[in-house]
Parts: sequence; C-alpha cells; structure tokens
Amino acid sequence: MNTLDNMTKEQARLSEGSAPEPGVGALAWPTQTARLAVFIVALAAVFALPLIHLARFSWYSLLFSYIPFVPFMSASLIGMNRERLPQRTTRGWTGALFCLVAGLGLLAIYWATIHAGANLGETQRLAFTTTAFLLLLLAAAFFLFGADFMRAIAFPVAFCFFVVPFPNVLLDPVIQFLRTTSIWVAHAFLLVARTPSVVNGTTLVLPNTSLEVTPECSGFHAAIALILTALFAGHLFLRSAWHRLWFALAVVPLGVARNGFRIFVLSEMCVHQGPQALESPIHSQGGKLFFALSLIPLFLFLVILHKAEKRRQDALETAKIPA
Repeated sequence: MNTLDNMTKEQARLSEGSAPEPGVGALAWPTQTARLAVFIVALAAVFALPLIHLARFSWYSLLFSYIPFVPFMSASLIGMNRERLPQRTTRGWTGALFCLVAGLGLLAIYWATIHAGANLGETQRLAFTTTAFLLLLLAAAFFLFGADFMRAIAFPVAFCFFVVPFPNVLLDPVIQFLRTTSIWVAHAFLLVARTPSVVNGTTLVLPNTSLEVTPECSGFHAAIALILTALFAGHLFLRSAWHRLWFALAVVPLGVARNGFRIFVLSEMCVHQGPQALESPIHSQGGKLFFALSLIPLFLFLVILHKAEKRRQDALETAKIPA
C-alpha cells in the first residue's frame, strides 16, 4: 500500500507540473550543480586564451556583438523552469561519451589543420575552439545529471550554441543573401514612393548618389538579434512546436523588410538632403531604432499565436466537461 500511495502522489505531482521527488539512491542535482561549476572553472582555465579571444572578438565585432548575451539568456531559461526539472539525476554515460569524443575529435581536427599550415580565419578558429568547449561542457553535464535532466533543458542547451561565431563558409552566403534581398526591398519601397532608382548588384543608384550595401549594413546583426528574441519569447509563451517554428521563421522576412526599409529611409534622405545625409545619426546609430520598430509586428504575431493556442485550449477543456 505504501508503494501504491507513493506512486499516486508522484503522478499527482507530475500532473500539476511539479518536479518529481528524489528517489532512493538519487543524486541531488544541487550538489551536482556545484560539481559542474567546479568543472566549468577548470575547463575555462584550460580554454582561457580562446575564451578571452572570443570575448574580445565579440566586443569589437559589428556582426557578433550579441554573443555575450547568449549564456545569460540560456541560464535564465533554465532558471525559469527550475521547478519542473527532474530531481532524480543519474550518470548519462552515453551522452557524456558522445560529447567527449566529439569535443576531443574537433580539437584534434583543429590542431591537425593548424599544423598542416592551413590559414584559418578568425571566425573559423573561434568556431572550432568554442564548439569544442561547449561539447566538453556538455559531456560533464551528461555525466553528472543524466539524459532525463539534459532532455528537460535541451532547448536552453541548444540555444547556448549561438555563442559559436558563424564560420565564413556559412557567414558569407547569409550576408550576401541579406544584402541582395534588402536592396531589392528598398528598391520596391522607392518605386512606391516614385523615387527613381536602379539596382546594380548590391549598389542602389539614386539620382544624385549611389548607396552600396556593405556586409556591415546587411542587417545580419539585427537579424540574429531578432532570431534570438523570437526563439526566447516563443519558448516562453508558446506551447505548440509548430507555432514556435512559424514564429521563428517569421523573423526572416521581417529582418529583410526591416533592413530594406532602413535603406529606403537613407535613400530618401540622400535624395532630398544630398550624400551628406549618410553622416547623420540615422545611418550610424539608427539600427537600434529600426530594430525596435521591427519588434512591434513580431510581438503582434506572438500575441496572435498565443491567443490561438488559448482558444484551442479552452475549446478542449470545454469538450471534456460532461453535458
């Protein structure tokens, strides 16, 4: 009877969204957290130079300045769901071994590439070392907490990989896509405004000047910031995996439209004020303003999806009520 009573209480706690109580022989995860913290300090000491390089790189980079915020966002996602985390922790040997082999293998490939005389760019080097650091950290987390616990924090863990800078093999096509689409969106806005313009590659030819959309003006930084915001907000406020997916995908056209509208505004300023308009704060500091404006339709879409989920949940609950 005691076993049945305990199972009944456990099922009641799980149905209410509470974390299960620790069982006999279970490892208390606060203790494991302390052990993980010690491992993080030791691992960070080993990777001190690459991590310092990553911090300096993100601080001075116009494209990757979002990197320092990612770990705090991941940690906050874990903290918000702390009460739902499993209390029974075990040894996740399989996950730990896989991540350990992957991390060490990546380091071996990195060092072999360096000793072979290959000329890796800065982002490639940081992508190698940062990914290896995260994989080794994951190996320790799997070993200390187990697969069930890691499954419960899968999204924050995956989110944390945004600290890895995009290597050039991925970054260049993305930036080229953003440059090309943004300039055509700006051209469409100019056609609506009846302002003469011609698109020449990534250059917009205007009556009295020409605007080139450089990689720094591609909107990559703002697009990544929008993606991080959409993933973070979608995980917090949406339950449906499909709704979260559509909400994240909506960032792509929104980011292109945001940057295209910004180029359009600058083009109109150049047409009416001359090329000196490019020296205005709208050009150098206006990115924050246009990013804030792009958050309005993003969160309106979030509200629409959230209300749709609420209506569906209410309909399901009403259907369960006996007539």
